[in-house]
Amino acid sequence: MRRIILSLFKWLDWLSILCLGIVGYVLDLDLSRLESNSFFYNPVDWIQGNAPLVLLLSVSLLAISRILRWWLRGKTNEQKIIDRHISELLDKFRQVCFPELPPNTPIDHNRVTLFKHVDFKFWMWPFKGLFNPWGYWLGPWSGWLCVIYRSGHVTQDGTTVFLAPDAAQNSEGVAGQTWRRGAYRVGSEGSKLPDLNGEEYISFVGRLWFKTIRWLNISSTKAERFDKLDRRVRDYAKNTNTSVESVWQRLKKRKTCPTSILGVTIRDEKKECWGVLVMDSSNEHSCIDTTEKKFRDGLSLLNRELRRYGIFEG
Repeated sequence: MRRIILSLFKWLDWLSILCLGIVGYVLDLDLSRLESNSFFYNPVDWIQGNAPLVLLLSVSLLAISRILRWWLRGKTNEQKIIDRHISELLDKFRQVCFPELPPNTPIDHNRVTLFKHVDFKFWMWPFKGLFNPWGYWLGPWSGWLCVIYRSGHVTQDGTTVFLAPDAAQNSEGVAGQTWRRGAYRVGSEGSKLPDLNGEEYISFVGRLWFKTIRWLNISSTKAERFDKLDRRVRDYAKNTNTSVESVWQRLKKRKTCPTSILGVTIRDEKKECWGVLVMDSSNEHSCIDTTEKKFRDGLSLLNRELRRYGIFEG
């Protein structure tokens, strides 16, 4: 899809340049030398009469096309090589975090994700609020944690974003709580988060209908099943510090809902918090404790390699 959009903008780019050339050429023509019934007379007359408007539109389209092509630009070959190396580093660290994984365990069941903290983020999708992309009373300058790398994936999912403002108590998700506290874990071996994987998504209207049935004390097996699922969804949202609606959206998109999540902060060369590293699990194998030596050694090695590849400089 991105390739098609880039192609369209490229054609728009050339069209704008062509229009600028045509206007420049037409302005040099002497209209009096053309016969009034000539095929070119009316177009030349119109362009000469509306030259400022045509030039303004052409320049504007050219500028917009260049800006959007820059924004949607693909990664360089050098960046693709770095991405591959970082992905391999996260895969190795994943083996440190989950040493007892059986062979052929699905990648999405035990993940390592690197978040970068940014002070400003203009584009947000899906929207955090109904009429505000960043959420109510928030803006692009609020402070955000954005996914930049994930184990097992060279092509990264850039849609996962958590709020991480200066007002730390408003931090969102386990990643946001990690940014606030330095380290954060939910769903330990003895107390896993509710397992929502495989549960059926229920639309907003359906949820409202089932709640109405329960409120009216009408006996319904489906309403009772919904009530149990709804309580688990709310419990999951509360423990992961996310909205109830965002959990329902995960079910709708059939995304993995981890039952154990651990986050630690990542610091740059100046020992300042740069981002967050999150390890999550959707099976019985949780991430090892942060106090274990092999975890600390693995994290230290990962941090050095990230510094070597210039990740902290971006």
